[in-house]
Amino acid sequence: MDKYQKKNIPRIAEAEYKILEYLWRNEPTGSKQIHQGLKKENWNIQTVKTLLARLVDKKAVSYKAEGRNYMYFTIVKRNEYVIEKSRSLLDKMFQGSIKAMVSNLVENDMISEDELQELRQFLDKQGGAKLE
Repeated sequence: MDKYQKKNIPRIAEAEYKILEYLWRNEPTGSKQIHQGLKKENWNIQTVKTLLARLVDKKAVSYKAEGRNYMYFTIVKRNEYVIEKSRSLLDKMFQGSIKAMVSNLVENDMISEDELQELRQFLDKQGGAKLE
């Protein structure tokens, strides 16, 4: 298998992902801090606790009891999640071809000339990595 072997990353719903994002930036932290940090979501504290429980059940998050409070931290690391989601998108939409993905971005004016130049420079630094 390639250098990014598939990890056992659970399916994460959009609301659960918001909790994960907050935890990646602020772990370990308690449910009250998460609730406060995500107040723009207009969730009540019970919603936050329910989402945390789901993430614990999925083994994406764990916790440590500190007195009467639980401090939550991620098991699934952000870079592992990003790699898996990227692989899934690439496989699903472009049959695993990075070249097809980049071609699609270019053909649909979704990537600027500056970004293309940056990509060329990046690939040159990587030793001419292939786009396939």
